[in-house]
Amino acid sequence: MPNTQDAVIKLLTPVDDGTPFTIDVLPLAAGFDVIADVEIGANLVQPTAQQMLHVAVVNLTSATQVQLRDVTVPVGQFTPGQPFTGTIKVDFDPVSNGGAVSGDVLQAVASYKVISNSITDVSTARSVTFVVE
Repeated sequence: MPNTQDAVIKLLTPVDDGTPFTIDVLPLAAGFDVIADVEIGANLVQPTAQQMLHVAVVNLTSATQVQLRDVTVPVGQFTPGQPFTGTIKVDFDPVSNGGAVSGDVLQAVASYKVISNSITDVSTARSVTFVVE
């Protein structure tokens, strides 16, 4: 568990579309998801708190950004004053839309921010790499 005023991404995982299974090889025309396992300390879990996940998929082969997604989720539905552990799923379009081609090596990178009253905490993570075919 995180410290009472911490918010962290524990794991960032690219997965096959609609499944919890990690991508090995991504078909060029297939969509996929990125799942962030997150933890929020008890002092940050307040009714007005917000969590924001900023996820980019980058092409390591060409050093370019393929896609970018921002997700904002209220923390208020969690039990105030209790630590929270959960996941945030982000949906991505086929990477061919972002210029990736067969053989490219991709990776997801993310920043995670929780704002609760006067406390803000941030965290970053990167995924394993995967190949487009």
